[in-house]
Amino acid sequence: MTDLYTYIDDNGKEWYTYRIFSYALTNDESNKIDEFFKERKNWKKVNGGTATFVYLYAIGAHKKSGKEIWNVKSFIKNMIVYDRFISNKFELYELFKKYNATLCARYMAKQYYVDLHNFRNVVTKQMFENKIWILKGIHSWGGKDIHVFNQYTDYKNYMENISKKNLDPNEKKYRWVLAEYIDDVALFENKKFHLRVPYLYNNGKGSIGRLFRIGAAKLDYIHADYDNLDIHDTRLKNSSAIFPTDTPDLPTKKIFSDILEMFYHITKIMNNQSLKCYPETQQCFEVFGADVLVTANFEVKLLEINSNAGFSRLIDKIVDNVLCKVIDPILPPENPVESNNFFVDVESKHKYQKYRHKYHQTKKN
Repeated sequence: MTDLYTYIDDNGKEWYTYRIFSYALTNDESNKIDEFFKERKNWKKVNGGTATFVYLYAIGAHKKSGKEIWNVKSFIKNMIVYDRFISNKFELYELFKKYNATLCARYMAKQYYVDLHNFRNVVTKQMFENKIWILKGIHSWGGKDIHVFNQYTDYKNYMENISKKNLDPNEKKYRWVLAEYIDDVALFENKKFHLRVPYLYNNGKGSIGRLFRIGAAKLDYIHADYDNLDIHDTRLKNSSAIFPTDTPDLPTKKIFSDILEMFYHITKIMNNQSLKCYPETQQCFEVFGADVLVTANFEVKLLEINSNAGFSRLIDKIVDNVLCKVIDPILPPENPVESNNFFVDVESKHKYQKYRHKYHQTKKN
């Protein structure tokens, strides 16, 4: 589905076009997005034209539409040149550890890089004493190539069987991250779950959405049967639940405060890298989807950050706020539109710290 809109400047010239690529928008969401443009009064829907603002929203669409959107010459694009470090599971961990090892240990599980060259040396039998580990393909997505091991021999046999197949050890699909498996987790409707957090990075500033989509496993959680992904993989159930609306039993304000502070540091990490726009683009931003786990003690753990960010049921709110925060300052609307304030700036983390302190004080009492 491709929608085109043209921006009309003060002289009546139509020369800016907004393009939204989507393979997951419902008719209702598409209609809402139409209204966002109509209320500005100087945008209109068109059949074609030069794309000046390119926005991508898709589930699993990078392979399908990546070349199409990368090749569009645009004034504003929601893609940043960053060598994919933020969506590389191990590179993000290493950058976080380099930035601050203490904070990395707080917000991410310990992990190791594994490939067909080093899998015998990096991982030891002692690592499996009272610990469970999860093996994930660094370049995999959508819950593919995930294996949970609570025995060293199971891990070793799995890797040995792959190494015997005479495969090319330098192929990207034979690179993994082995991370400590977080077994003691908070539950949603008796199931393990994760939060999909919208993260907007724009011109050196970061912000997160006020609402998070909940992904849940299919079956009730038990501390066993680790080969059963229906119990342990939180990407399998198509949940319609939203945090914090549907999670009254969780300390939602404390969890949100912790996630906001975590992304304050992630934004610092982003700013330490060589980020830039594509050559033909004068302005760029990107909306990522971060997967965050909540432990039984209601601490937050970052699992990964996805450049292919699926936000079903929230896309209209995200597009509305992206227009207000990113586009309207550059292409002013004829009719000023009030922001829905969906995104919260990470710099405002101090305003939310009281909820975390209040939670810990209540817990002590």
